[in-house]
Amino acid sequence: MKLFWVLVTCCFFGNVTFASTEGEESRSANVQVLFVNPGFSDESFWGDVDKYAIAAAQSLDIQLEIIHGQRDRILTQQKLAERMKKSTGA
Repeated sequence: MKLFWVLVTCCFFGNVTFASTEGEESRSANVQVLFVNPGFSDESFWGDVDKYAIAAAQSLDIQLEIIHGQRDRILTQQKLAERMKKSTGA
């Protein structure tokens, strides 16, 4: 379970990159967030959580990806492992 939270933390904070343009001191962030939703996408509560996450991401100019676990912890871990492989190019 500890490994799971380490992976989630890496997904949230591991993809933050900063780029500065030549001649400017400003920095722009290209933030990518992976939200691992343990529920169903059409569920009342978790659907609302998705909507709030999407609205926040749009407001903050963040790229958001949502994975739904369908209330199955094994499936959730499998989907997260697949997503981690995809991000590392393995």
